[in-house]
Amino acid sequence: AAMFKRTVEFKGSSSVGGKTLKKLKQDVAKTFLSCEEDAELIFPHKVDISLKKIAWGGSKMQVYFAGDVPILVDEGRGAMFPTVMALWNAPDAIPFFEVPSPVSKFLCNGADLMLPGVRGISQESLPKGTIAAVKVQGNDKPMAVGVVLFDPATCDSREGKVLQVLQVYGDTLWQESGTKRPNEGFKEDQVLPTVSLSSMSAALPANRSDQAEPNPATRAPDEDESSADGQGAAREQHSEEDEEDDVDSEEGSGIQVSPEEMNDLLEFCLFQALKTKVKDKMLPIESGAFYLQYMRPVRPCNAFLDIKRSSFKKLSAFLAHYSQLGVIRVNDKKGTLKLAEVKRNHPKYLDFAPLPHAETYEGAMEQRQKEEEASNGKQPPRPITLEELHRPHRSMYGSLFNEDKQAYYSILECRKALDDYVEKEGLLDPLTPSMVILDPILCDALYAGDSSVEGPIPTHLSRGDLKTRFFSRLQHFFRIQGGRLKNPQIHPAKYEKQPNGKMLAKAPGIYIKTDNRRGHNVTLLRGLELLGLNPEEFASEMREMFAASSSITLLSESDGRKQHEIMFQGYWEKTLASFLQEKYQLPSALIEVKTKGKNAGEKAQKTAKNIIKS
Repeated sequence: AAMFKRTVEFKGSSSVGGKTLKKLKQDVAKTFLSCEEDAELIFPHKVDISLKKIAWGGSKMQVYFAGDVPILVDEGRGAMFPTVMALWNAPDAIPFFEVPSPVSKFLCNGADLMLPGVRGISQESLPKGTIAAVKVQGNDKPMAVGVVLFDPATCDSREGKVLQVLQVYGDTLWQESGTKRPNEGFKEDQVLPTVSLSSMSAALPANRSDQAEPNPATRAPDEDESSADGQGAAREQHSEEDEEDDVDSEEGSGIQVSPEEMNDLLEFCLFQALKTKVKDKMLPIESGAFYLQYMRPVRPCNAFLDIKRSSFKKLSAFLAHYSQLGVIRVNDKKGTLKLAEVKRNHPKYLDFAPLPHAETYEGAMEQRQKEEEASNGKQPPRPITLEELHRPHRSMYGSLFNEDKQAYYSILECRKALDDYVEKEGLLDPLTPSMVILDPILCDALYAGDSSVEGPIPTHLSRGDLKTRFFSRLQHFFRIQGGRLKNPQIHPAKYEKQPNGKMLAKAPGIYIKTDNRRGHNVTLLRGLELLGLNPEEFASEMREMFAASSSITLLSESDGRKQHEIMFQGYWEKTLASFLQEKYQLPSALIEVKTKGKNAGEKAQKTAKNIIKS
């Protein structure tokens, strides 16, 4: 049974870095990985790695953390295994079993994996002692990790305990990570598919010269079979009727894909990613992040992408090959390989016809989410818009504006109120029409209570100066609507002093800042609540994208409001700003970015493009 179902406590903490971390990555790759690229995903860049000892009597077990996330367990004497949380960043780093969703209930309760509950295996042979993961059919993220007890390929019977579970989603080690979940399929006591099995197509797109074998592990069992196999995960014996069901699925116990077919699939995913996801302004991109965040999501729904099963064996060799062909350019600095340039005039790039987004794995997941939101009565988010509003100065009520002190006015309405009063009272100077005579009411509206005015109050103002003075006396607000906000919200403007000494009214929004905390680079983000975004859900989504840890702190503002601040390990200000604008359709006026560079200089602030001037 999973060792971390009981309470776990830690004692001491030491930082791991430099040569020690480099050797640890090499040891991990040799122990249970087939290439060092996967180790780079398990040990994310720009995240502090620490080592903590488990306070169990007589135990020499230690756990490596990336930020606050446990990623590797060292049992001593060279025995190590990755945690489920680490494998969420590298789902295909180790071999895996696929099981129906009902089986996950038993695994979450601490049961080991029984062979009758297995519906697919990622490779033909899994020798005894292999570290392997468990995935639910239709969900790409592992939910358990353990050690293989016997090779299923050499077993004549369909019985027995095939995997001793070492760590599982929901156990106490997972709770140490802050109860993070990789996708919506991970429920409290069960893991569900995130992609409908019936929606998975049976062939790759026409760009490929050969068709890949369908993944037998994704074949949906009938309801009786799922139920029977769910029970089989927690018991040693099963009925003859169940055995017949198991025989039906036995031909799907391994995924048959030749190296040539995997090469074709990798090439397809490369060009699909370059044409549909990668923009020049995003470059350079680290090779591991490119594979995980750009290539794997655009694979066809049915496809199983594994660089180790290609003739290249390593991601670095694959990228180097296409660099030699002139399709891309890669840089290798200090052992870190990055995609630096895309040759968009290359014939292969120009000839490639992308697969429709809806037919990719990423598109299928998005469609499923839309269907779930529609079934729950949710509407797709609308673009967020800003409208600048004003409230009059107290001296303007009853003369230029009515007595409703809760009303807001647009710029056009304010200008009309001023022009109507000037025209009604006949205040245009008959000798100089460009000048306006200031009567007592207009003087009060423009100057009452302003102690900064020096000398006598003028009796005339030009039309331009009149409007400038008039608008400077108004209170500035912004109405934010659309996006995930259920109702429009009105917030007072923030004021920022300009180099010329004037104050500029700005809309409150999301504030992103890079900083240094305890010697480590971090990115701080706050203000998500103003736009109807859930900080915990957003942080979880970004952790998966960055492969970096994060923490959330509740802050109290000077006006009494409370908002959450998310701290990400590493510098991510450009990626965060771009992601918020592209996915959530936030206008640039709602995103303020400040960076702490060598000279503590700030980047030029973005200007609003969609403020409604009406």
